[in-house]
Amino acid sequence: MVEEFDFDGIRIDTIPEVPKDFWAEYTEAAGVFQMGECFNGDPYFVGDYQNYVEGLFNYPMFFTIRDIFGNGSSMYGIRDQYATEETCFKNVDLLGSFLDNHDNARFLSVYPNKEA
Repeated sequence: MVEEFDFDGIRIDTIPEVPKDFWAEYTEAAGVFQMGECFNGDPYFVGDYQNYVEGLFNYPMFFTIRDIFGNGSSMYGIRDQYATEETCFKNVDLLGSFLDNHDNARFLSVYPNKEA
């Protein structure tokens, strides 16, 4: 399919539901960038998946950002989370940052009194 449709990359949903050794073989066979979803806030758990797929949605930072902007936690949480992620991930530059997506309640519906 990659050759037929000339994909630049592949988004992979719920990667923890499939054994890790499959993703290593899949990554090699696909031959294009992959962005995997691992819905978990633990950077050590999520980071291990970067040994099998190139990019990951940055759920650990997602939870940190929502806590900071939704609950008023310290902005130092972003700095601290990033420092932790540098030790957990092979390449933090290949992490996808986001505040909302279709799998989670929208930020403004969870924190309606917060300005975006």
